[in-house]
Order: sequence, then structure tokens, then C-alpha cells
Amino acid sequence: MSRIAAALAASALAPSGCGDDEHQVPAIRDPAPRTTNALPGDPATPSVVIDLRAQGDELIPDPELHATTIAAALDQHRPVTVVISTPTYCTSRFCGPVTDTVSGLAGRYADRMDFVHLEVWGDFENQQVNPAAAGWIERGDGGNEPWVFVVDADGIISHRFDNVANQAALDAAIEELLT
Repeated sequence: MSRIAAALAASALAPSGCGDDEHQVPAIRDPAPRTTNALPGDPATPSVVIDLRAQGDELIPDPELHATTIAAALDQHRPVTVVISTPTYCTSRFCGPVTDTVSGLAGRYADRMDFVHLEVWGDFENQQVNPAAAGWIERGDGGNEPWVFVVDADGIISHRFDNVANQAALDAAIEELLT
């Protein structure tokens, strides 16, 4: 069992249904979870819950990935690309590059879709998964990261990438969705 899966199974932060063998990562054609992720400036949420790269007095990186909630994008019927990653503690070494790629795409497509980064860990030291990420990445056989989901304006997942998502593949998925 992966660290993420173990943390999800043991965590009171896991959404109902997580931890059982039936729960799966959302698939293509599934409705996207209507996540109300924390945003910078929320006094109740430490910056490291939004992005673990914001240690101490450091600013949250990639502000374009932390400007809206997934729920708000869906409520406004805007397509959204969601990257769930933990660049600081990633075990696959793909989280940083995938997050950077999504951040770059946000600069190209921000006028037509939203982009959101969900940090995997709410509290890495105590192995608690970020509740905003839990409904996206928990599955019966364990959790892993990074994941990228491209969601259409109706809130339906059109593309899903597990671990490896290069710029060409993500760009093609976004172009397909937006045209």
C-alpha cells in the first residue's frame, strides 16, 4: 500500500466512500468532483496546504494555478485543467515537471479555461492527505501522483493522465476540448 493510500485509509479527512475497494480515481466521462480547494489569502489555511513548496515565508508558487476553486470554475461553466501533485515530496519525480508544464499551459489558455493545482498533502509530517485532493486520487489499490484531469465546461472529465503527462499530450487534449 502506498504512503498516500495508507494516509487516506487512516485519515478522517478522506471523503465518504474512500478506502473501500470500490472507490476509483475519476475516469473519462465521469463528472468532476466539485472541489472547493483552499486559495491563497485564506487565513484558516496555511500556505503549505495549498502548495508545500511555500515553506516558511515563501510565496505560493504558480499563482495562476491557485486563483480559483474547481467548484467555482464548474459553476461558471468554464473548462478546467486540474493537476494533483506534490512537487516537494513526490515519489515518482514527475510531479515537479508535470506541475511546471500545466503552469506553462495556463499562460497560453487562461483566457479560455481555468487551471488548478491541488497539493496532495494537507500535513505531510502526520501523513494526512489534503481533503481537496482526496476525492480525486484515492483508489482501492492505493493512491499515486501526479494526476492531470482536463474537464469540459459541463463538468465532465474529457482527458485523464496518470503520472506522465508531457506538454504535447496535454496541449493536444486542451486543444481538442476547446475547439
